[in-house]
Amino acid sequence: MDLFHVVTVLLKRLYCMVAMEISTRRVHLLGVTTNPTGSWAVWLRS
Repeated sequence: MDLFHVVTVLLKRLYCMVAMEISTRRVHLLGVTTNPTGSWAVWLRS
């Protein structure tokens, strides 16, 4: 799992959480938000 940010063309910052399968190297987008909170991150990990 990884949490990173992306700056859009309109200079907005989006925070993305992804998970990667080790065996197949597939990346799954779990969520995107403009305001990451602790409850948002915990909800995505459960």
